[in-house]
This record gives sequence, structure tokens and C-alpha cells, in this order.
Amino acid sequence: PYKETTIMAKLKLTLTPDAISETSGSSYIAKSGLYPVTIDFVSIATSKNGAKSLNFNITHNGNAQTLYSQTIVNTNGTENEIGQKFLTKLAVIAGADLEDGLNIEEEDHPAGKEGKIQTFEVITDFSGIDVIMHLQEEYSRYNGEIRKRMVIKSIFRADKATAEEIVNDSDIGKRYAETEAKYADKVTYLDDLTEEDVIAWRESKKSGSTAKPAAAKTTSKAPTASLFKRS
Repeated sequence: PYKETTIMAKLKLTLTPDAISETSGSSYIAKSGLYPVTIDFVSIATSKNGAKSLNFNITHNGNAQTLYSQTIVNTNGTENEIGQKFLTKLAVIAGADLEDGLNIEEEDHPAGKEGKIQTFEVITDFSGIDVIMHLQEEYSRYNGEIRKRMVIKSIFRADKATAEEIVNDSDIGKRYAETEAKYADKVTYLDDLTEEDVIAWRESKKSGSTAKPAAAKTTSKAPTASLFKRS
């Protein structure tokens, strides 16, 4: 059942056991948790530096929201391994035809606070599907300030199945139950931030003060591996 498919001519998906493995208040989603959502559309965004990433426009409890998600092509043109796996899992969950490849079309959608119409490069196979997203709060530093974003940790089909469970046709909902029990409310703190730093930051935002966290330590990261091939 494991096959290779091509997206656009440059992006390739390889359906392997590793690619789909799961081991390793307000309507506006702002806290870690598991949320049933409708994916309105998934677009491919290209940065000024040439990186390509997936942006998710979703609806939860009638409220629209955009999540800036996985990088699929790095700034140096190499394909991102984590993004590759993420995209493969989503394709399986969406029931996409991996023999033919994913369909990518230009579509016009309202964007931003003013709802200005913009043209997006949309992966149409993902439009309109109902899924369950595991979203996690992530706090980091940017220009000396704390920054928060909601990270898509995993996506389940509406019946709580993972891509791996779908392909293997077994243990449907097992990974979801584990995530709900152990990981659903976890929060990620990067750049040596602590829970206390974030609490103080939230309070300063409420009061209008300018409290800042302690300075971060300097660290280095190894380069990300890639599964994509240059055209």
C-alpha cells in the first residue's frame, strides 16, 4: 500500500510507514487542546527567502482562524523532512488519491482583518474536510519580546483515526486516546522561557506595562534533514 506520488512536479510525497508514523472558553482557539475543525483551505505560501510553508484556514464553532504551519521547502531549496511527513499524513487523512497526486489550483479568498481578496495557491484535496487538530501553545522570543503561536502537533480524521491507523486499518482512535490523556494540554516554552515568564508577560499585557523576560542563552541547532529532491 506504500506508493510514491508527485505534487506539482517539484514536491514529492512518499507513503511509507515512517511517513505516517505517530510515534516519535472562546471559539477562537488560543489554548492547547484537541479541536474539531473544518479545513476551509490549505494554501502554499512562499517567503521572501524562498521557503514554502502550509497555511491553514480553518473554522471552529463558526469562527474562522488562520494557522501558519509546516515548512515544506527550506530557504536553500531543499525539502523539509518534517513538512514532508506532515503533508503525507494529511493526504491520507483527506483520502487523497496518491496515484494521481495532489491538486493545486489558484483560488481567490478574503484575507486579513479587512477581508481583502487575495489569490492563494490552494491544495484543493484538503478543502472542506472535517478533522480533529491537536494544537499546542508555543512561546518563544522575537526581538526581545515574547511571541505566542498555535502549533499543529497532529491531525486526526473526524473519527479520531491517524494516517497510520487508516493505512493499517487497525487500532482506530488509539493514538487519539493517548494524546488526549497525556499531551492535549501541554505547552511548549522555547528560548529558555518559563511558565513564570509567560504568566508575567500576560499580566503585563493586561496592565499595559512592558515587563520583559530574562535574556535567553545562545544555542546552536543542527541543520534540518530533507526528503525532497532538487528538480
